[in-house]
Amino acid sequence: MKIFPFSIGSTFVIIAGFALPGLAFAFDPAPLCAYPTAPLETVSHAPPRTPILMCDPAGQYLPTTGPQLETRAALAEARRLAAAGQPASAALALRAIEEAEPDIADRVALEEAEYRMAAGPDALACAAWERAQQSPHRSVALLGRIGHVRCLLATANRDGVEELASLRRSYPELPHAP
Repeated sequence: MKIFPFSIGSTFVIIAGFALPGLAFAFDPAPLCAYPTAPLETVSHAPPRTPILMCDPAGQYLPTTGPQLETRAALAEARRLAAAGQPASAALALRAIEEAEPDIADRVALEEAEYRMAAGPDALACAAWERAQQSPHRSVALLGRIGHVRCLLATANRDGVEELASLRRSYPELPHAP
């Protein structure tokens, strides 16, 4: 069964017939486009423009009133109290921020837990670590879990050793204290 209806010899004859020399036009003398004949206008030399900022000045759109400003002030006050050696008062100040801004409650819980641990580990410190542990962000949740284990061990909670073993199994790359 043949696939092609022509033999190789007849195919060669057909190709040679197309390849015979013929008349070819390589240049067409007709213009392809029209060039302007009028002279170009002279270029005017205008003085350069004065430079302007391409972006808005930093802090231009920060709120001057409202809940965000109050939240910033409360956070600054909490950090001032912590620096002044009053971590328990700082932790209480952070609770207002956590209620006002639920989007950052997990990060505020981390800071509150650190302040409560500085004041002395107790059930409130462990509860703050647990709130941070519920974060949708993996890094915040891991810090919350590590802090919770630290708090359980510091308060001599019987679940602390089991939680530490579970943490080490889940994250073997964490450093182990002697």
